[in-house]
Amino acid sequence: MLPFIRITELYREGMFQKIYCKKGSVPEMEDKVAKIYKEFTFFKWKAALIMICFIIILSLGVSIFLGSPFLYKETIDFIYVWQPGWIIEKEYLIYVIVIISAIVASLMETWNIQRAIASVRNILYKECDADLFLEIADCGLKYVTNQSEHKNEKNKNKYKLAYTYFERFYVEALNARGRYVAALEYLENYWGSKRNTTIYRLLIQNTKLNMACEQEDKKAYDEVFNVAMQRIKKSKVMIVQRLILEEDYHGAIEILEAMKPRVCYEKVSQYWGFAKCYIKLGNYEKAKVYIDFILEYGNSCVAKEKAKILVQEIINGQVSTL
Repeated sequence: MLPFIRITELYREGMFQKIYCKKGSVPEMEDKVAKIYKEFTFFKWKAALIMICFIIILSLGVSIFLGSPFLYKETIDFIYVWQPGWIIEKEYLIYVIVIISAIVASLMETWNIQRAIASVRNILYKECDADLFLEIADCGLKYVTNQSEHKNEKNKNKYKLAYTYFERFYVEALNARGRYVAALEYLENYWGSKRNTTIYRLLIQNTKLNMACEQEDKKAYDEVFNVAMQRIKKSKVMIVQRLILEEDYHGAIEILEAMKPRVCYEKVSQYWGFAKCYIKLGNYEKAKVYIDFILEYGNSCVAKEKAKILVQEIINGQVSTL
């Protein structure tokens, strides 16, 4: 059996709130899920087909200049002579053609997969719609699980990669919604893909750091940060979180100013850091600029919910400053 954890079983155990696809977004979600699923499961077949097509096209191109690739009959002074084609005379060319075709086919299919993945990730990264991102990840896990159950054991390995990506989306979405406890519970107890991977370590360490930051637990944050991967230790977002916990708001602002967000989700996270720092420094006017941006573009991300709470605390005079 595949090491897949059926999402329906988690719901029966009451570990996670069941998420239903919104009626208006069902076709769109099904299309995105099916597209990613097909890209992963038919990657080898499509790559092989593209490779064969390129071999034929390149061979025809070479034949224009070198003649027939196969053995052919030629007349010389009324005498029929069999001539070897360029495949025999220039054998190395067929190896060059095969290698070039294999590289092109792999690049084209890899690009198709990345494009399909980006179309889903952009729901969070560009639109900051963590709720829809979570729904698609949830539907994707169910879709791949249901598909794999109808196949023979020997064919099930091809579903693992698609399943792993949807698990990553699921955990990322839970983090984006601020549901750190649920994300950590899933990673520790219900993760169905391989655990001895960089991605798994990155997800679990990132989730633990987010949770410690949420709880303002500097000791717990340092315990995870000190043993974290170098990628996390070098992350400006994680460094900012640590400085805020240490109440070094000026230092955090310096790093935030050096950040260059590429997508809206990163900018919302950056602006939430600015807002927290300026609030603690008592500069409400400057904080308001960043909070307004978060409220307008934060969509369903946790930063928007926190910004709303922060605004209410400011109104009620419940915010403490240095």
